Amino acid sequence: APPVPAFSQLLDIFRHGAIEPREPRGLSDASCVLLEDLTKARGITNVRFPNALGGLTLVQTKKLLDTLARDLHGALWCDDGMGRVFSTPTAGGMSFIFNSQFGLGLMRDHLQSHAFARAALAPLGLTADELWEGLMNANTLMATPPLTVCHGDCHVQNSYTYDDDREWPHAADFPETGAVGLYDWQLTCMACWARDVSYIVATALPTATRSHHEDGILRDYLETLQTSIDMHYDELCEEIDNTPFDEDDGPPEYPPRPTPAPPFEEAKELYAKCMAWGLVVGWLLCPPNNYGEELWTANVSRLVAACRELNTFGLLLGRDLGHGPIPTGRRGRSPARKRR
Repeated sequence: APPVPAFSQLLDIFRHGAIEPREPRGLSDASCVLLEDLTKARGITNVRFPNALGGLTLVQTKKLLDTLARDLHGALWCDDGMGRVFSTPTAGGMSFIFNSQFGLGLMRDHLQSHAFARAALAPLGLTADELWEGLMNANTLMATPPLTVCHGDCHVQNSYTYDDDREWPHAADFPETGAVGLYDWQLTCMACWARDVSYIVATALPTATRSHHEDGILRDYLETLQTSIDMHYDELCEEIDNTPFDEDDGPPEYPPRPTPAPPFEEAKELYAKCMAWGLVVGWLLCPPNNYGEELWTANVSRLVAACRELNTFGLLLGRDLGHGPIPTGRRGRSPARKRR
């Protein structure tokens, strides 16, 4: 969890979720915990906690990405103040595990102890060392600007849905009622936006749905992200315009316009490479007993399929692994590489 001085800055991040966080008293820089009974919060009804055995609907996934783009990633894009508070994928927080031989040892132990875990990874044809090398390259990429504040552990088991749509700020943009939120913010960090986006898309949607709609989902997210970046920059400039200044000093200068959201092709490659984090850190470092074999395998299978189709580790390792999309008509047989 972030240090307490960051707590007041996090309040706005949570304003569209079904919680009303309260600032803890008497804490220094220790971790803090936010808890509230979602079923009693502001009249919300029928709260559900999905997982990879089912997941989110396509519309629910788009709603969640819309909120991330508008109210988190775009709102805090290239925010230097947040950058001084939060850890990055390579420094601070739990990076001492996610970037060390200790983390690699945990993964090896889990794979050696569980035959079903090795079977789930078999389609990638990679060793633990190769997976870890890919992760190290992904971590470096995720710590390379432009950065924004990310949830950091954005998988489907950390989402929830509820029926009351009154508080959803953009409900008219979506045909399906109900809202979606996120909880468990203890890995909040400054990172590449694709860390959140790749992880939630891969774990929330069945593989066939993700594969079919992936490009459209990503294009919609990028459009909303750029709109949010521009809107928050314009608001900052307007605030400067409305701030009194000493005539002797002259009017204050506008800050530089932030780096724009990446174009689609660049974004798609970032998305593909960041998929490694969700697989390796999100689940291979996680003891399978924490979730049980069925749920662990459901998440890993979705992530493995995404990593294979997107050639995640081929891109990260700079090698031809024979990974890539499965051509139409060949599903269910040995995948063949297809030129992208």
